[in-house]
Amino acid sequence: EYQDVEDRRFHAQPIGCPSCGPSMKVLFSDGSELGFGHGFDTPAAQVAWVLADGLIVALLGVGGFQLLADASSEAAVRRLRQLKERDAKPFAVMVPDMAAAERLCRLSEEEKRLLASPAAPIVLARGRKGADLAPSVCMFSRFVGIMLPSSPLHALLMDVWGKPLVVTSGNLSGEPLCTSVEEGLEKLGRVADVFFVHDRPVVRPVDDSVVRVTDGKAMMVRRARGYAPRPVWRTSAAAPDVLALGAGLKNTICWLKRGVAVMSQHLGDLSSAASLNAFERTVEALGRTLDAVPQVIAVDAHPDGPALALGRRLARKWNAAVVPVQHHQAHVLACAVENETPFPALGIAWDGTGFGMDGTVWGGEFFVLEEEGEPRRVARLRPFLLPGGDEAVRDPSRCACSVARQMMPWRTEGLDKRLERGMPVRKREVLEAMMARNIHCPATSSMGRLFDAVAFWCGFDGEAECEGHAAMMLESWAAEASGEKMRGEAYEWVMHEEEGLLELDWRPLMKSVDEDLLKGVSRSCIARKFHESLANLAFDVAERFCLDRLVLGGGCFQNAFLLEGLEGMAQSRKCQLALPQRVPCNDGGISLGQVAAVVRQWKG
Repeated sequence: EYQDVEDRRFHAQPIGCPSCGPSMKVLFSDGSELGFGHGFDTPAAQVAWVLADGLIVALLGVGGFQLLADASSEAAVRRLRQLKERDAKPFAVMVPDMAAAERLCRLSEEEKRLLASPAAPIVLARGRKGADLAPSVCMFSRFVGIMLPSSPLHALLMDVWGKPLVVTSGNLSGEPLCTSVEEGLEKLGRVADVFFVHDRPVVRPVDDSVVRVTDGKAMMVRRARGYAPRPVWRTSAAAPDVLALGAGLKNTICWLKRGVAVMSQHLGDLSSAASLNAFERTVEALGRTLDAVPQVIAVDAHPDGPALALGRRLARKWNAAVVPVQHHQAHVLACAVENETPFPALGIAWDGTGFGMDGTVWGGEFFVLEEEGEPRRVARLRPFLLPGGDEAVRDPSRCACSVARQMMPWRTEGLDKRLERGMPVRKREVLEAMMARNIHCPATSSMGRLFDAVAFWCGFDGEAECEGHAAMMLESWAAEASGEKMRGEAYEWVMHEEEGLLELDWRPLMKSVDEDLLKGVSRSCIARKFHESLANLAFDVAERFCLDRLVLGGGCFQNAFLLEGLEGMAQSRKCQLALPQRVPCNDGGISLGQVAAVVRQWKG
């Protein structure tokens, strides 16, 4: 195999010849080579010298370019954020060894095992106070995304550098990773000062995987290098061969061939022409690897979803059927099949937004999962309006204004005072007029948007600078209250039947928040009581439908504080809790859920 130039092993030899094997060099952004000097006689030493001077380096890794900066230099990290147009999302940090990781984070045994595993993912671990990291590395997060060297090139650099290093994806905002030297110089030339490259071609873009540990269990946040494309589920070999195209955000694809489901690496958001092209190339490449031709193509049920056009085109090419799958049904099915959950069970889908079958924006849904048939929606959060649509996703004060509008039967001085402090009068008048006339104000039952509203009441001001920003702040405030004496019990919900569904009314909860604001209760205490009320709600709904198995899906379950509360309560309520682990609970797991939905239809 190693002698045959037509064999793939000829091109993947694990032994590199010192004379003609892989070579490294350091380039300026114009493509000229950085000469040796100043006592630095290796490329790694050159790069360490550049980093020490506060400059930014683009490193060509295993799956594409990464951008590096000194993690202890606030100026370097801020400059990287500015040039990359990176929002407030925290950066990952690479350290040379486990001892250095423990100086930055409080690591459990499972977190240490994951860090040292062959997959070498980024592990989200609780940071230590006083760690030598620039404030702009982790921003508002109480977690540090920590990783060890994941390739020999990283190890060579860290042997010389020897301290924390910011490592982030080498791409422009909204685009896939740059994978060739030429592409890197063209697109990253205005971001990076120098380029640390090699002459081994990168076949396909692959980002770093991200994992967190909750209650001793490893949970995938982003499934990529080291984990994909391993099989994630097995069903009957008689099932149809399926290609699932996933969601528009945090996209992955999933092929089911002869009953074996194989997911791609994380592909990111399908928000640009370049990302759509990379998405299509991945569909073709993984299909070639598996020698698969689909009989069914599953797509998100959103009529304007970015994958729908490709799905129709591929369906014509392969004479396959196109099957739309509702977003939140896919969320809970992905978790159910991964955990091989016995049915019946209660599926809980809590996330930001997803197209609902009634034309509204869903995101706080409960489904009964049975042996046959599609998940049956049985409960939802009380809907409220999103003034401005996507603008409300970026501006939590809009969600708060909408929630306050539904509180009219009650006297809400605390909520009103907070709105007066956090929103200009003219802006509120405009939003009130939009909602009164129903102008660009879609209705939503989204738990993620309710998180945003409560975060505003607790003191979150301005626009969300990254996805989930307000919710992550609320989680951090709730965690701060762990040692604080609680004032009162968790907030109460009210349940009643509405349009054939169990409607979960958050207005009594918000009335209690109003009272706590007037009493001067701390934001951390309010945040904690809100999280505890959500844990109670999940099990109260399960009890209402006489179900003792809960299946969780959706981005809200990336919240470690919420999950810990649910895990603790499951024992006292004598319920079984199925958590997404090998597959992300966010939209990165949607493609597996789409495959599972098609298989259920086939069985039916």
